[in-house]
Amino acid sequence: MLLIGINGALAYAVVDDGLHRPPEFNGVLGTVQGVGSLLGGLAAGALLRRLGDRRVTALAAALLAAGLAMRAAPGLVPVAAGTLAVGVGAPLVLITVWTAVQRETPNALVGRVSATVNTLTFGPGTLAVLAGAGLLELVDYRVIQLTGAAGAVLLAGWALRGGPRAASEGLRPAAPQGPPAAGPEETAPPPATPQTAAPAAGRAERG
Repeated sequence: MLLIGINGALAYAVVDDGLHRPPEFNGVLGTVQGVGSLLGGLAAGALLRRLGDRRVTALAAALLAAGLAMRAAPGLVPVAAGTLAVGVGAPLVLITVWTAVQRETPNALVGRVSATVNTLTFGPGTLAVLAGAGLLELVDYRVIQLTGAAGAVLLAGWALRGGPRAASEGLRPAAPQGPPAAGPEETAPPPATPQTAAPAAGRAERG
């Protein structure tokens, strides 16, 4: 979501410096991104059932990487294709996140977890707009786009390897193992009772 926010902050730089179009042309690209978001939202359920959340997250990050890279190109066709890719990837991330929240959170904690996830999901976008606008004063927008694309590639690879869940499982201590179960030769005899002790004593006296 941080990278998506940076992409939004660079929208007018793409139109002005890259395509040499008037600012109003950003409305056309916004429509293209909206169509991509509609397609991504419609496909998200089927993709989650077929691929699972890790692969869908990786797919969304890969689409974002491709979209950011293509939007750094000077031509209208690659910019439009990249905008469409960003539009498809954004809802895939959001739907995957909120599906995981509903699936894995105990009912008693849904409210607090949802509020936290909402902040972590949409907060970075606000910061990214500010960061993107500031970076434009220092470097060319293409550098920012390509750096974001590289970051999205890393995110895709991390998601395929398991993401934070795999990392936490790797740090989780192994469960303590109890003593091995006794085999047949180690089985202790049952405790003696008055009923079993008396016959045994009688046999010993007769012997």
